[in-house]
Amino acid sequence: MQGRHPYGGGLRFESEEDILIANNALAQVGAAELADRWMEKISGGEKQRVILARALAQQPLLLLLDEPTLHSISAPRWIFLESLRRLAAQNRYTVVVVTPRAYILRRIRRPGRAFAKGKCLRVGPPATVLQREILEQVFQAPLSVEDNSLRPAARNAFFE
Repeated sequence: MQGRHPYGGGLRFESEEDILIANNALAQVGAAELADRWMEKISGGEKQRVILARALAQQPLLLLLDEPTLHSISAPRWIFLESLRRLAAQNRYTVVVVTPRAYILRRIRRPGRAFAKGKCLRVGPPATVLQREILEQVFQAPLSVEDNSLRPAARNAFFE
C-alpha cells in the first residue's frame, strides 16, 4: 500500500481501487501470498519482489533501478530482469537498469549501453556492447571475455 501513498493526500484511508492496484502489483511479481506478512519476516528475494510491487503500485511510466539484483543469488538475476522486461511490455512502462554485471545483458538479449567516466562508449545489441575493448574501458582493467550464452539456462519459477 506504500506505493499508493502518492495518490492520497495527508491522512486518508486506502480506497478499494488502491487495494485492488496493490494486490494486482503483488500478483504481477509473484508475491500475492506475502500481502499479510511483515517485511522483516520475509527472505531477501521476497523483499525484492515486494519492493518491486510497491513501485508497480505507483503505476509508473518509468522505473529506474540501480542494481536491482544486488542481493540475489546469481542464477535468478537475469531471470528477474527478463521478467521485469516482460511486465514492462505488458504494462507499457520503460525500465532502465544500472548494473556492473555485463553477462546479464547477453542473457536477456536486450540492447544496452556501456558507460565509462560519464561518457557513453557504445549503444546496441549485446554482441556490440560486450566487446573486450569496450569492457576494458568500462572496468578500467585488462579483461578476457568469455561467451557462455550457449550454456543451458537455469530454470526458475520466478514470476511464472
